[in-house]
Amino acid sequence: MPTVLEQVQFRIKPSATRPQFQQAMDRAQTWIRAQKGFEFSTVSADDKDMTHHVFWASQTDADAASAAIGQAAETADLLSVIDHSTIRMNHYPIVHAFGPAPEAAHEMA
Repeated sequence: MPTVLEQVQFRIKPSATRPQFQQAMDRAQTWIRAQKGFEFSTVSADDKDMTHHVFWASQTDADAASAAIGQAAETADLLSVIDHSTIRMNHYPIVHAFGPAPEAAHEMA
């Protein structure tokens, strides 16, 4: 069961499209899912901001993935479409969980 929710809010660059972001996120998920302690992730969005919610087994696992993401070839496209000046990352301990975790990611609309 995950113990930490990592919430990363950001905007994509004006020069990038939502489909480009989605393709880049799909490629990055290969690397993200392979990280120690990864449980599952979702992406939500409004008309301006994207939010990546990642559930980790521990804060240590979340920190290790955050430290390594910039060096992974699989995440290069994703990092290239994100406006880095808009990134806000927070970690929240899970204090209570309801229901099972999603079995599989659903395609973004």
